[in-house]
Amino acid sequence: VMGLAFCDNGDFVPGSDGLEIYSAQEHYTLDFSKAKGQHWNLSHYTVNRDKYPEDIRLSPAWGPTVVRKIKGKLFLFVSYFKNTKGIYSYKFNYDTDGYIAIPSGRLFGDFSGRPDWYVDDSGDVWFIDGLKIGKWPCTGINTNGDLTYGSAQYYTIPNNPYKNQLGNIEYDRLNDAMYIGGGTADNPLVGCCHSGPVLSRYDNWSAAPQLRWRIAVPFNNDQSLSESKKVVPQGLAVAGEKLFVIYQNFDDEVNPEHGMSGVIRVYDNRDGTWLGRLYPPAAQGSWVDIVGGGGINAVKRNNGEIVVIREENWKAKHIIFRVDTPTITSAADKNPHHLVRHSATDTDGAADSQWFLPNGKRITLMNPNHARVREQMKLQLH
Repeated sequence: VMGLAFCDNGDFVPGSDGLEIYSAQEHYTLDFSKAKGQHWNLSHYTVNRDKYPEDIRLSPAWGPTVVRKIKGKLFLFVSYFKNTKGIYSYKFNYDTDGYIAIPSGRLFGDFSGRPDWYVDDSGDVWFIDGLKIGKWPCTGINTNGDLTYGSAQYYTIPNNPYKNQLGNIEYDRLNDAMYIGGGTADNPLVGCCHSGPVLSRYDNWSAAPQLRWRIAVPFNNDQSLSESKKVVPQGLAVAGEKLFVIYQNFDDEVNPEHGMSGVIRVYDNRDGTWLGRLYPPAAQGSWVDIVGGGGINAVKRNNGEIVVIREENWKAKHIIFRVDTPTITSAADKNPHHLVRHSATDTDGAADSQWFLPNGKRITLMNPNHARVREQMKLQLH
């Protein structure tokens, strides 16, 4: 978006119905009723270099950004894109600083050796430490408006299959579900901080974790290969009944003309079933550089639509996808031919007429927003 988002990815403001986004330095608003390519607006710049000259966001490559409302207060969490310099928190005082994000502290110091972290809806910070998963519990907000944290707590993965290493985590507090990506003895993780090659979901995580499903995802990080030949999952995002896995570069089942990188594989997070892919046109995709999972975020809107935002280093921007999610009442009612619509914040609008099937085939509709056209297309796919 306007070349302002190098090595950064935005996140949605809780309670905004997916219509407000903060990145490391910017605040955006969205209006999907407007014409394609005009639905975003740069509303505020959130850095004041004169009042807060030590703000680490003044140096480049600070992202990803996590946005949370904790006890009714808005906070940002920002880390270096290589995930090695700790987590910095930011607070807001609209009376004194307006939309400037006020530096609130460095939470946990150097993160070297901890490939991923995740802030849940209550402000608890989850992290990977070797083959363990830990949590710094948020204990409240002090009189200065800063978050306070307790000592690290550790959780055991029952019958832990990840004997190689852990790469990514995401905790769904509402459903008490932990999503874990990493390497097993049979499917080792090569490199660091990746969402595979084995993904798992554990339910009842905070009390007595139980494995719900485990799947293998495409993965090839052979160091003898050129970057264009590797297939590396780089991060996770959960929204509604979907799990999104973003790839650093190619997906081996997607042709190069579909975009060099940033291919997103979509799974049903209830059973791990693969549903399809999201990918930008070739003119938009290039490289996803954020490690540790922050290169993708997603939110389910009140109308059932899921909005996904992902990092895109090429021309320093974000790419936004809007995913239609038809209601599924039972496992037997699943339609394997989900239609997925793509739109980007800086395309000419043509992409919104492109619909994709799980097998990668592309369908162009003259008016994809017309309910009758969409219903007829779904009937033809059965």
